[in-house]
Amino acid sequence: MRFAAVLAIALLGVSSALGQSAPASQAQPASPAGSQTASAEAPPAHPITPQQVHQIMELSHAETLARQVMQREFAGMEKAFPPFMPKDVISELEHNLLSIDLEPMALKVYQEHVSSEDAVQIIAFYKTPAGQRFLAAMPAITREMQSRGAQEGEQIARQVIQTHMDEIKAAAQKYKDAHAAPPKIINPN
Repeated sequence: MRFAAVLAIALLGVSSALGQSAPASQAQPASPAGSQTASAEAPPAHPITPQQVHQIMELSHAETLARQVMQREFAGMEKAFPPFMPKDVISELEHNLLSIDLEPMALKVYQEHVSSEDAVQIIAFYKTPAGQRFLAAMPAITREMQSRGAQEGEQIARQVIQTHMDEIKAAAQKYKDAHAAPPKIINPN
């Protein structure tokens, strides 16, 4: 079960790396005239093209970043494997995860959220010096956000658990009492 959770986390890391490759159009206060990026309700009328997705992924180095995230996540995931896990199974899993073709996945997701018109502007921005600096800073920003988010999450978890410690202990005792093995009755016959 823990392996599945760790695998899910690794795949989320990939999606976050892919997600950073294009700014969220919905985050803009107002769309420029002619923009067709989808709202939360419907995909854009003119979705991003496969060529535009390819160009955005290439300019943003999305695949390289996703692979780096996957390798980091896999290193942590590997530690969660039971000690008897054969090395060839681990190697095959790592190889197969790192061989995922990300562009077709990205195309489907981007086409639900990004218009062809907005893609033109995103690509133009990524080609500017500011766009290149932004893209160069994204791996460090992503790492720092993940690290700070994890630290904040751990702190919140500790605070909530501490606040409810008496309740947790009572629930644990109630569970233990309810699930205690019944005494064995030995038949003397």
